[in-house]
Amino acid sequence: MGPRPLRRYRMDPYVVLGLSSSATAAEVKAAYKRQAMRWHPDMHSNATDAQLKAAAKKFQQLSDAHEWIMSGRADRQHSGRCAPVEKGPP
Repeated sequence: MGPRPLRRYRMDPYVVLGLSSSATAAEVKAAYKRQAMRWHPDMHSNATDAQLKAAAKKFQQLSDAHEWIMSGRADRQHSGRCAPVEKGPP
């Protein structure tokens, strides 16, 4: 299963991870790891149900953003800011 479209969140995947759109793959990986450790639902075992749901939602957004960026889709089609990829000659 491929990355979920982030449009359902209406969020920039780089903003979700706290990065600029010029971040390197290593920076994306480090930011994802840092944020995932913070928001993983298992890290909120003493939280209320509402807090646990919020953490799970944030973790899912982080996972989707990471997957979206690392798949290269963000480079080709990032919130309409990038030009569409042009096909070369056949």
